[in-house]
Amino acid sequence: MFRIAALCLPVLALSFAAACTNTKLPSLSIAPAPGNIALGDNQRAAVHAGVRKMIPNPDTAKFLADGARKGKADEGTHVCGHVTYVDPATSKSVEQPYYVELRVTNGVPNAERGQVGGDPAKLAKVKFLCRDHRL
Repeated sequence: MFRIAALCLPVLALSFAAACTNTKLPSLSIAPAPGNIALGDNQRAAVHAGVRKMIPNPDTAKFLADGARKGKADEGTHVCGHVTYVDPATSKSVEQPYYVELRVTNGVPNAERGQVGGDPAKLAKVKFLCRDHRL
């Protein structure tokens, strides 16, 4: 019995030491979630510009995660995500989910249709529209 424990102890010690020295944090994947599509730079810029038009303090906007799914042929691309901004009434940072419909008009992407969650009615609609997105 003592011999088995003596053999197992070095293996456990090496495993513990290896686990403790591994300080590498898991990397965040920039690949889209299954079913989502990747947005190009000009598409993402259009989404951010559209969301900025929907929030009260657009200069303070910081965009967190987003995901895009192709809609039906006539619907464009559905984009859901989260944005933080400073609320001008309270001077505090708030995080809100958003939904926009990315379309192409005259060869240029635009995202002027959508909404940013906030009041319960908008928040419920954004959550409903973004229910299939995994952000």
